Amino acid sequence: MAEAMQKLNRVIHRSTLSARFISLFYGEIESNGNIFYVNAGHPPPLLVHGSQVKQLKATGMILGAISEISLRRASTSFEPGAVLVMYSDGLLERRNDDDEEFGLPRLEKLIVQHQQKSAQQILEVIFQTIFAFGNQAKWQDDVTAVVIKKWFS
Repeated sequence: MAEAMQKLNRVIHRSTLSARFISLFYGEIESNGNIFYVNAGHPPPLLVHGSQVKQLKATGMILGAISEISLRRASTSFEPGAVLVMYSDGLLERRNDDDEEFGLPRLEKLIVQHQQKSAQQILEVIFQTIFAFGNQAKWQDDVTAVVIKKWFS
């Protein structure tokens, strides 16, 4: 997994695109609940179970900025009832009328409060809450989220 991402880094670095770097989170979830992942500078996905919030932090730098990078594979456990939320930075950077960002602490709290809901319902709560936080103004950045909930073992 890490080697494949390092090869992808070299391809992106050699490309002629104007924006020659990207953040990327790549994960594999096994049926037994193990998650193996590489996080190349992407905002850390959140793994929420009960009151515990684990950030799946970067295991290397962004792809494409330099020709050779070091990435490592990490792992964690996805327990029944847990929620995994992956998102783009546009969610966290949404600003309110007082010029405050929504931020990671608010997102973590929101997920903890609604973790008993389905993945679709959690996703809807995230977007509705953050859209309202920004006073229903037009989104200023890309806004993406993926929610996965593990219901059983």
